[in-house]
Amino acid sequence: MNACVRFLRHFLVGNLTVGLSFTPLFLLPVPVRAQRVTSPSPSIGAEDVEPSSAISATFKAESGITVLPETVKVFVDDVDVSGQSVITSEFFSYRAADALTPGEHVVQLEFTNSAGQDRQAQWSFTVGAGVVAEIESVSHNASNDPLATGQDLLITVNGTPSSTVSAFLVRDGATVKSLSMQEVSSGVYVANLRVAEEDLTDEGIVVARLERDSQIRFATADLPLQLVAETPEAAEEVALEGTGVDTAEITPELLQPKITSHKNGDGVSGSSFELMGTTAPNATVAVSGVASNSLGGLISTERSLATRSVQADDAGNFSIQVSTGIPTIAGSVYKLEIVGSARGVSSPLTTLELTQK
Repeated sequence: MNACVRFLRHFLVGNLTVGLSFTPLFLLPVPVRAQRVTSPSPSIGAEDVEPSSAISATFKAESGITVLPETVKVFVDDVDVSGQSVITSEFFSYRAADALTPGEHVVQLEFTNSAGQDRQAQWSFTVGAGVVAEIESVSHNASNDPLATGQDLLITVNGTPSSTVSAFLVRDGATVKSLSMQEVSSGVYVANLRVAEEDLTDEGIVVARLERDSQIRFATADLPLQLVAETPEAAEEVALEGTGVDTAEITPELLQPKITSHKNGDGVSGSSFELMGTTAPNATVAVSGVASNSLGGLISTERSLATRSVQADDAGNFSIQVSTGIPTIAGSVYKLEIVGSARGVSSPLTTLELTQK
């Protein structure tokens, strides 16, 4: 390339693109600062771009020269995506149907301006690994043992941390009730509901919805929901006076489970063990956690334990069987998270670490 051509290429790139690379058309008379492609998104050379990001740029007219939108072609990694793009004389925008894969991506534009001149521009950016939204499990405490009116339904969802999660109760195949869920620990979401007459169902369905970075996932609980009318009538009761907890005022601190059967670092044996403790009277207690172990000190593995829940008795005492799974591995560490809930209130998290003997 001779010195004259090199000068023209430098001149055109500097005046037409503001950082975008155009194919130099040095054989055509080009008006100074005809039209420009500006505000590319993701920006030129951007790194760790979200996989769900849209790709766009603005066409800026100069000296009365504009882009003819019907001539614009958009390529991403050499694939023509013009038909899936929104294109006007002022901008274009494209969002891939699926998340962009990690790594470098190249965007190329081809168009003709109102002066009849053909132009090209391109830039690149790098997509990071990103966070994939997923729901690992959906469970509730109204499957094996039906809940009656006045009792508390507890729904637990395990999924991608820092997401927006809600639960839907579907009964009779049509009626839907929505519950917002609270993240009580990383990736563990809970919601509770005092069962009312309007909620009764023999085979209800619990559906969880999780949203993270424009990614939406749905999952259902494996077992049906059983909410039944309370059969025995409550016996007439004489009001009592004296000291003690007024359960009409439930607080998160009152609900927080206190484990009496084990302390941090204790050992357990077999494929299951029993946790015992106290909480507010008749509160629901849910236990979730992970089992981790090291193979030869080089490879660490981790798996989720099945979420279990139980209702405390009138005195607030509870016991719950925790399954460690099969096979058991000596030295495995079980990191448990225990939460209590009642009347729409959830407790702070109680944590416990136990070791397989």
